[in-house]
Amino acid sequence: GERRESAMEEEAEEELSLYESHVKKLEKRLSKVLELAVEEQKLDSLEKAKLNVVLAKATNVLYAVHLRTRGVNTKGHPIEKELERIARFQEKIKRAVKESEASALAGEAALGFVADAPPKKDKKRDKAKRKRKQKE
Repeated sequence: GERRESAMEEEAEEELSLYESHVKKLEKRLSKVLELAVEEQKLDSLEKAKLNVVLAKATNVLYAVHLRTRGVNTKGHPIEKELERIARFQEKIKRAVKESEASALAGEAALGFVADAPPKKDKKRDKAKRKRKQKE
């Protein structure tokens, strides 16, 4: 009886210790995720979209690998459709990045064009100057 209770107590302590170490690891990982969430708030919408798609793809690829290691054929599995959906989002983001870059370049070119343009004629100012010269 007493030996059995002692063995059960040791086993319970080992399980508790293992549980505590898992909780500590989880807390560390969650704190990193929370830090990432704070950093994510500083990103523009396109960067947030990129981050979310990368995270979704990583999660789903890992799940697909998990299924394959369990012997599940992923052809026709919902994970396949999800990965295709993520790929479509990646393409949309690539197009948005290209459009954003093109827009930025066009904006810079327009600013350069405006800066290099000859000064605009101001008829009223020129007329006032002529009047002053005539009075002199």
